[in-house]
Amino acid sequence: MRTSRSYRIIRGVVLTALAAFSLFPLYTLITTSLEPSAKVVLGFQWVPSSISFQAYIDMWRTIDLLRYLLNSAFVSLVATAIAIIAESPEIGMR
Repeated sequence: MRTSRSYRIIRGVVLTALAAFSLFPLYTLITTSLEPSAKVVLGFQWVPSSISFQAYIDMWRTIDLLRYLLNSAFVSLVATAIAIIAESPEIGMR
């Protein structure tokens, strides 16, 4: 079944608009996180005038994030191993 040219154009426009609508919060999150803290309170800018990684440096110093990441990795690996063993036909519970 062939689709008409106008349908493909409209579909492309709608999908592009939905993608932009979905990606805008992610763009806002990234650009805001890279701005210095003093400029964030002044309001949103489409393109940051200066980029600073100080917020990320402060986060790594303030929170024991590496420990939390390692705990999450351990829990994920154990859960995956249990799922593989449980579903294995030779060892599993079937």
